[in-house]
Amino acid sequence: MAITNFIEGAWDIYKNNFKMPTGVGNVLSDVILYAEEKQTYFTIKDAKISVKKSNDLKSTSLISHKGSVKELIQAKDYEVKISGTLIGEPDALPFATLAKLNKVLNESESILVASTYLATFEIFRLAFKETTFDQGTTVNTLPFTLVFESDNTYEFDLSGKEVKKQLRLIK
Repeated sequence: MAITNFIEGAWDIYKNNFKMPTGVGNVLSDVILYAEEKQTYFTIKDAKISVKKSNDLKSTSLISHKGSVKELIQAKDYEVKISGTLIGEPDALPFATLAKLNKVLNESESILVASTYLATFEIFRLAFKETTFDQGTTVNTLPFTLVFESDNTYEFDLSGKEVKKQLRLIK
């Protein structure tokens, strides 16, 4: 299956210091979103991706001094924005493509993602937050931006000694 090859390719690139494999699509800019529960995927060709990392900080003001003391509470998940354009037949809006994208985004669990760029941040699962559709420049295009938060699978040791981060890939 093409999705498995792409995911394995993206993971291999990460593990092998970004040596590009052959036959896995455009490894630089293609993104594949895979809904495991629905067994369906959506490919975003020539995607533009931005990744934002932030922390929760507690600031305490100083009396008689400028500034404040910052305390790191915790690192937040990555915020991931993926932009692209849906393209339909000439003179027609891309309704079928939009329906396929929505099927993946309506997944009740996090979505598996295959992207060489996101693999550099060890991001392989995304939780969908929101999307924006903009007016296209032609009748058959529909530009969009998807917003996600990175998601990981965790295994908790009930003795409280250890938390393991797991990577789940398609078999």
